[in-house]
Amino acid sequence: MNDRRAGNPRWGSATAALLCTAVSVFAINRYRYGLYDHVIEVPFLKSLVDPLLYRSDYILPERVRFVSAFWHLLALPVREGWISLPVLLFACHLIAVFFTFLALYRIAIALFGRRDVAVLSLYFVLFSKSIIGGVPTLDLAFYPRVAALPLLLFAIDAFLRGAYLRSWVLQGIAFLVHPLTDIYVILGLLAAAIPAVDRIGRRRLLGGLAVLALLTTPIVVWRHLHLPASVTGLLADPEWVALLRFRSPQNLFPRDWPLAYFLRVGLLLAAFAWSFRHPPARPLHRTVAWFTGALLASWLVGGFLAEVAPVPLVLQLQFFRSSTFVFFLAAIYVAHAILMELERATTRGVVIAAALATGVLYDAAIWKYALACLTMLAVGIVVLRGPAGVRGSALWSAGLAAIALTLGAGVFARKDPFTIGVTQPAPWLDVQRWAARSSGIDDVFVVPPQSVGFRVESERAIYGDWKDGTMMFFDPDFGREWMRRMRSLGYREDRTWEEGFAALSEQDFRRIAEELAAPGRTVYLVTPRGRPALRFSVVFRNEGYAVYRLPLQGLPPGAMRSDPPPTVPRHPSRSSTRSTSRATRA
Repeated sequence: MNDRRAGNPRWGSATAALLCTAVSVFAINRYRYGLYDHVIEVPFLKSLVDPLLYRSDYILPERVRFVSAFWHLLALPVREGWISLPVLLFACHLIAVFFTFLALYRIAIALFGRRDVAVLSLYFVLFSKSIIGGVPTLDLAFYPRVAALPLLLFAIDAFLRGAYLRSWVLQGIAFLVHPLTDIYVILGLLAAAIPAVDRIGRRRLLGGLAVLALLTTPIVVWRHLHLPASVTGLLADPEWVALLRFRSPQNLFPRDWPLAYFLRVGLLLAAFAWSFRHPPARPLHRTVAWFTGALLASWLVGGFLAEVAPVPLVLQLQFFRSSTFVFFLAAIYVAHAILMELERATTRGVVIAAALATGVLYDAAIWKYALACLTMLAVGIVVLRGPAGVRGSALWSAGLAAIALTLGAGVFARKDPFTIGVTQPAPWLDVQRWAARSSGIDDVFVVPPQSVGFRVESERAIYGDWKDGTMMFFDPDFGREWMRRMRSLGYREDRTWEEGFAALSEQDFRRIAEELAAPGRTVYLVTPRGRPALRFSVVFRNEGYAVYRLPLQGLPPGAMRSDPPPTVPRHPSRSSTRSTSRATRA
């Protein structure tokens, strides 16, 4: 659908997407390198560039579980010396975010044919939020799922416009990049296609699905070849489920969610449902309803099975992460409903508009300021335009652009200087850079488990940290080994991570050193400067950390611990959870 009110579809959409990209990447959702999932994915990428890196790291064999062809593609220009890794990832992030906004603009136009709806939709999306499933609607760093997102949004747009073959092809390409994210869209669009088979055409539908199957086959074969034996069978191993509940309850287990999770998703779904009073054309509305219904049904199935009868494949699919796509469609529908209410130019319309906007923005980045500014703009336009309402797209576009720029400038001014380099704390980076220039390529570092990201700049193996536990989604045996190492690093249910690590004795560190011992390898220990000095050789020190060289002799016979503990934690203690930052929990 292309309404006249949509304006020039090329220049309008490109300008809006470019503006939102700049405000998002440089201010509100400022780009980060070396944090969050980068603490694992960047070392994996570096090991593809230089196979000598991280050879002694216990996590390196898990690289094959990252079922994506995208990292291999990215490794090529870095390996050939054409571009540095930080520059490449930042450039890819800019491109991916731009096309994400562009695709959302096009979906809004396809549904409602109004430029003001598209602009208001992008305004909502600009303020990133995590609904449920542990994934933000807009990531702060570049990962394969960030690259797959615009492909999948364009696939949804193509489906809405009747370009079904193009939609299936885009889904197939996205599957090669990040299959986990793609599965949600495949599920949703398949659910929307089946009741519309008469409109699509049986042969056309089957042909499109055949193309999709052909494109996804390489990744399916890859996963099959590297599927751990420990994830086969009908029901998941209870020990694995307990470890997942301990490490990543936000991804799978509704029983462990805080009230804020339910409030966040409840407000969003309530606003989305209310906006169905102002639907687009019937065939388009049916597509969105079936697509959204399929994703919501997957939430119910995933949550029920995770709590009652955990199935390995269902646990790995993490259906709650599809909330990103529900949010995007809700933002577009709610934007249209708000404008329809404001066109009445009544106090009731403004109140309803504010309530709907709250449902979308609640708990997003600087959401209170965004909501207050949007409400004031709505009141001002209603008063100025009187009975004519807000049908003029120019007023909304200009007003929202001004708000976005103002809020973005304010956030930018309050943050540290922008960088595309590593954004970890300076003393922690200082230790990593010392390790990169002063230690051997096969040396191993024992680091505080709550201080993640050591591998990124050091390019050295570590004994383990809290973030490593996310890899157990793909390999239960890795989860058991990770938990054993966390206990060796001091984890106890009644202590914080800091307290557990600080309570370790010199004998405990010697045991770890003996476990890591290998010909020609040195084992180092990194401790926060606050703990008492150890009787080991200090090789480096700064204002935040001390680095010791651990001795590899002197243990009494049989002192080395190599077997995993007999039990797994039931749930992390509140003190332990509080001591772990949002970045390390992600």
